[in-house]
Amino acid sequence: MSVAPPETLFARFRATGDPAALAGVFDQLAPQLLLVAAHLLRDGSAEDLVQATFLDAIQHAQRWDPSRKLAPWLVGMLGNHLHEARRQQRRTPAGGTPPAAA
Repeated sequence: MSVAPPETLFARFRATGDPAALAGVFDQLAPQLLLVAAHLLRDGSAEDLVQATFLDAIQHAQRWDPSRKLAPWLVGMLGNHLHEARRQQRRTPAGGTPPAAA
């Protein structure tokens, strides 16, 4: 049995809300996204970034251009989450708790 490309599955999810189609996209692309996140972040929060990326994809599904590949769109969102995670790390003192608001 052949597996539909992630673009086909995401288009189906976008059009119908089919959770099985979204699960197929996740099964195909999450491992690749996890590798990228783990390589760039190296602090154990790669899974959280992948999860946030898929939540964004669900919320903003209509922004994806079906004439383009899906993986680069997701990697772009992952990069945004990575940038935010790094920014938060810089703002958190060595003790691990953010400074109290004044």
